[in-house]
Amino acid sequence: MTFQMTLDSEQRLARIYPLLKETLTDLRPVFGRISVGLERGVRETFAQEGPGWKELAPFTVRMRLARGFGGSHPILVQTGALRESLLSKTAFGHYERLEKGGMVWGTTIPYAAQHQYGTSKIPQRRILEGSRLIPMVSKILADEIPVEVRRAVRGLG
Repeated sequence: MTFQMTLDSEQRLARIYPLLKETLTDLRPVFGRISVGLERGVRETFAQEGPGWKELAPFTVRMRLARGFGGSHPILVQTGALRESLLSKTAFGHYERLEKGGMVWGTTIPYAAQHQYGTSKIPQRRILEGSRLIPMVSKILADEIPVEVRRAVRGLG
């Protein structure tokens, strides 16, 4: 499960900054800040258990209790592996690739996608929630792109 972003696919950026691709050749610093913001957004999602996460089924609560985990809460946390893979760059399963023109960020934990998208037996519980993450990413871009443009222009002179 990953969050992926490329400049080529971001039409809004292309309209706002028509010379962006010619001016900026390396956006890894901006993507690094977005990575930190994504971690913060995921931390809030787990802390608030959503938005919109369904309560655990009674069977699941009984199974968790029998295994020595908390009953109904925290949702999506038994061992903590999934959560930590999204919150710590050094955790097992964390995946992050920052390139000059794009980034990929997420987890390689196999069951993450089952929770993100849901299955016939598991209700959807979005961890990477667009309504929370897109405004944050847009704000970082709006704040940081002009700084990077000024830095690039100074370097040309």
